[in-house]
Amino acid sequence: MKVLLVSHSSQLGGAQKVLVMLAKALVESHHEVFCAPPSDHGYLPDRMREAGVMTTATDSADVVISNTATTDKGIRFASTRGIPHVWYVHEFRQDSTVLPSGHVVAISETIKRDLGDSATVIHTGIPVADGEPNPSPVIVTAGGICRRKGQLTLLRAAAEVLKEFPEAEFSSVGGPWERDYFDQIRSERKILGIPKEKFPFHRGTRDMEAFYRTGGIFASSPEREPFGLCIIEAMAHGLPVVTTRSGGPEEIVIEGETGFLVPLGDHKAMADRIVYLLRNPEETIRMGTAGRDRVKQSFNPEEYSARWNDFLGTVV
Repeated sequence: MKVLLVSHSSQLGGAQKVLVMLAKALVESHHEVFCAPPSDHGYLPDRMREAGVMTTATDSADVVISNTATTDKGIRFASTRGIPHVWYVHEFRQDSTVLPSGHVVAISETIKRDLGDSATVIHTGIPVADGEPNPSPVIVTAGGICRRKGQLTLLRAAAEVLKEFPEAEFSSVGGPWERDYFDQIRSERKILGIPKEKFPFHRGTRDMEAFYRTGGIFASSPEREPFGLCIIEAMAHGLPVVTTRSGGPEEIVIEGETGFLVPLGDHKAMADRIVYLLRNPEETIRMGTAGRDRVKQSFNPEEYSARWNDFLGTVV
């Protein structure tokens, strides 16, 4: 089968990372895969070429997959050629420019409910990392800095944690998506008396594997989350997770088994759960191990590939 993948961006982002995973799965299933990134330079075209995907233009395909509903290039290409089109939806409706219809794959039950559509849910699958859980006092987080991701709640939780555990450290990877919100966070960090070295903001890293390995706990505080790729990445590295009941994370984290789910915006509840794990390293190891087992069982590449192949078999 010849598959054309259409992306709204060539730069590093969760949706683009997942599209690369899909491309690899399709190539390994012996499909002929093309990708049409907006630019020939950047994260996406580089990773696609590494995966054996052709990034040159193609005039023919058996099916087109649009990665997010923020671009209509794929549906227009498919319509003019009379071939099937699939929306691969990662975002909430209000974040889209097109209301998807027809063949739709949602990254989570949360997105399926938001669409109000008979979408097929295919959870992302990733391999688990080698090594054992690490009960270190470093709490890591990842994601673009914006109100939806709610990093201000985690910063306020950090202030509470550092009162109880001065040796703890927080570390964030992800550039500012909303500059005014980032400025607010940095201002509040100063007001709360948190030293920069206790909660640094790194714009990015080329080695997320190494970043996750520095941590003993993963924490995030989104206001609403379509899925939570960074959560399963952290769990795949043996980190217990403390996050919010914000949609997607509730499909991933098993309360009290692989981590904790706290109410939206409740920085004290988040701090309490982080402190509990810092005080109980055996629980950190237990939950980290259980989280890695959950990724292996429910969010693995083999299941992801099989579900996509089954789905495409019903479309083409």
